[in-house]
Amino acid sequence: MNAFISKLQQSLLDNNKKFISSNIQAIADNQDNYLSMAFVYSLYEYPKTNFDFNYAVDKINKISSTSNIFDLSNNRIYFQAVDSQNIDYSQLSLYHNEILLQVIEYKLNEYKKINYKVDNFNLLKDFRMFYEAEIENSKVEKIIAYKSLLLDPDNWCSYCFKLLSLFFHEFEYNRKLSRNGYIRFSKPINHNFFLVLEYYEKELRSEIKNGFPELPEINISVMNIDNDEKPEIIFIGSADNNFFNINCLKPSNLVSKYQVIKIIDNEYDIISFIKKIPLENERTKLYVDFPYEDKLKFQTYCYYDVYSFFSKLYINYIESCIKSII
Repeated sequence: MNAFISKLQQSLLDNNKKFISSNIQAIADNQDNYLSMAFVYSLYEYPKTNFDFNYAVDKINKISSTSNIFDLSNNRIYFQAVDSQNIDYSQLSLYHNEILLQVIEYKLNEYKKINYKVDNFNLLKDFRMFYEAEIENSKVEKIIAYKSLLLDPDNWCSYCFKLLSLFFHEFEYNRKLSRNGYIRFSKPINHNFFLVLEYYEKELRSEIKNGFPELPEINISVMNIDNDEKPEIIFIGSADNNFFNINCLKPSNLVSKYQVIKIIDNEYDIISFIKKIPLENERTKLYVDFPYEDKLKFQTYCYYDVYSFFSKLYINYIESCIKSII
């Protein structure tokens, strides 16, 4: 295993320029469509709020020339795209952040005009996202204080699974490998090696129970099957393409957007979407009143679409490097 990781590390470094070129080509081809929403928080020039193609290319080239973007640590490949200017986009001014969010909203509206994508979404959206619960009165305030929503773990996990199956259709769900809380999709590289996408559903379920529509962290592994022995799974690292940041599209951020209400300048209040109905015998019925349910589902759909496009640039690069060493 160590020898394989070392060879892969070297192949990644040797073919680094091909990966950089594929990312730059993706920027050139998609700077005017909905996919450019992935550029907003990673390739826009602060404090400007318009996209500059030349700046984006210079930024990617500078990052790749001044840092080791493929780092070998603990027999795992870490893809690091660290901006040498150390711009922390999470700390942008409120005004600038709101402007960028308006750009995202504009791109989402563009996305809604693509009929076949909306048609595919409509085939998946009809599921019960929230649940109702009858609990003791003494537990009501604690639940409302610590949960934003009452999410149905089974239905939300099923939705994430379906979106991954749709947007990473090159990979097939592997029931045999999906055990111990992991969900795995595999794709053959040759007779003995398979590329695997995986996530830890058990952890996802735990996070969902806290009341936020979190998404699974998708990782890449390589599976080696030799002479029908027990498959060897070699963990590679995250499937994220770190040149592109689309965290603002995550559904949990949409919930936060509607949960925080501005009262006056620099003063905000947090509202709860969990409502209560008094019952007999010192019990209360809890339910969710969230008027943005369809928007939340649609934005999650869009997130996976955009994420998969840029993730595949990285995944395809990993696959080509693996092919060069086996």
